Amino acid sequence: MRKIQLIITIISLLFAGSVNAESGWQVEGTQTTITMTIEGKKGPVYVTCLINFNPETNCFPEIGLLIVTEKKLGKFIVHRLAKDSMSIYIDSKKPWKERTALAKYSNGFEATIIGNDRIIEEIETGNEVFMSPFPGYTHFAFPLNGASATIEKAKSYCR
Repeated sequence: MRKIQLIITIISLLFAGSVNAESGWQVEGTQTTITMTIEGKKGPVYVTCLINFNPETNCFPEIGLLIVTEKKLGKFIVHRLAKDSMSIYIDSKKPWKERTALAKYSNGFEATIIGNDRIIEEIETGNEVFMSPFPGYTHFAFPLNGASATIEKAKSYCR
């Protein structure tokens, strides 16, 4: 866990720079995403909010935050439950906190929770979602305009 916290801290230190959303919400199969690029001192960091309706989880939404230093996902290292919970705030309301799964890659990590219909409904009707992988770390803000249509499309692919 200390290594992952160190990676998060290092990535957070790279955030001294500009933030650019690459595009709006995109859908590919059962997953919808929005990515922002943060230009840091040592190069770009790519931060992605993702919602996946995985058939293996009976289409319950997996809501995640992927933070990597390259556009392509690096080599998978380890997957485990995190000690702390990811926080998700929709329009600055009471946070959603659930048990968080953590996947570590050679170029970053992904924190994911299993959501429910209520959080998806709030995301679809909200204006902005703030996500933090762990307590005390940077909160990343993503606009929700356009999310509803891509969520519904991604959901329709889950059977």
